[in-house]
Amino acid sequence: QTCVNDSGKGLQKALEVLGLPQTTPFLALVDDVALPVGTLRFKAKGSSGGHNGLKDLEALFTDKYHRLKIGIGGERRIDHVVGNFLEEERQHFERIFAKAVEAVDVWTSLGPENVEKVMSVVNQVGFSKVEATGDEVPDALKVLGGGSS
Repeated sequence: QTCVNDSGKGLQKALEVLGLPQTTPFLALVDDVALPVGTLRFKAKGSSGGHNGLKDLEALFTDKYHRLKIGIGGERRIDHVVGNFLEEERQHFERIFAKAVEAVDVWTSLGPENVEKVMSVVNQVGFSKVEATGDEVPDALKVLGGGSS
């Protein structure tokens, strides 16, 4: 087990323990403040976008790996990125994570060699958007100080 910022080292060790080559395709799941809460985006490759865990992966594996970005919205602040969910947010994020699991299932079912097909399924608006219910505190209320933990 390693910190998110050491994701590359953790993956390298896991591949070693499993006896798999470092060229084994993998899918990284990552939070993304640039995406609205409830938005999933599947990418075949790209940059780290400033995410330290992805920077570590890229240092060891280049940028040619698949990633599933999970929108957490908000600001690029340490307390937002590593903080806890508010109780009111928990139900929404549970549904978001369940949808992310479905996206991983699509990737494993179709296979990494069919990444274009995976992206066409996962990035569809009907799949990639998980709306909040009325019970959850919207981001606007958090900014105004409502629902703080």
